[in-house]
Amino acid sequence: MKPIFFVTLITLAAVIAILAWYGLFTPVHMEPRSVDAMDILFRKHQGDYRKTGPIMDAVYTQLKEQGVVTTKGIGIFYDNPKEVQMESLRSLAGCVLPKGAQVMGAPQDGLFKASFPQTETLVFSFPYKGKLSVIIGLLKVHPKIDAWFESRPEMVGPVMEIYDVPNKEIFYIPTRAYGGDVVEELW
Repeated sequence: MKPIFFVTLITLAAVIAILAWYGLFTPVHMEPRSVDAMDILFRKHQGDYRKTGPIMDAVYTQLKEQGVVTTKGIGIFYDNPKEVQMESLRSLAGCVLPKGAQVMGAPQDGLFKASFPQTETLVFSFPYKGKLSVIIGLLKVHPKIDAWFESRPEMVGPVMEIYDVPNKEIFYIPTRAYGGDVVEELW
């Protein structure tokens, strides 16, 4: 009986330690800040948001084949999965381009390019330590964003997520700060 108890206890401690390392107990950080201007290369996706990761990876690979090295993935999520059927969820997935990058690709290839100006907005952030951080971040950050949207209904709209790999951080940005329907027009 004792060996089973100790194995269970050690396993439970290991699971908690792993989840803690990926951010389970890390608070969500929110602050007004400036978001730099950026260009993005993306593909449109309709359906399960969980399928945007492989799309980001494919865009990253295509850029790498062109000699463009990027370190930031980006997803723009248009719809609230609590209100929209999974097969109807709209998103954009791709990469933030390095300044001055020349890329090839066109809508007929399924690739689109967009530019965002610098803006001032509230930015939510969470540490990035791997894919499990993305899942934990979703569970912790989106309720905070939803609460913020409730107090500011004029800001309800798509949410941009930037996965900054070298700086080990995920940024969640309400996109209405870019002005009106700028992001809506990309769809």
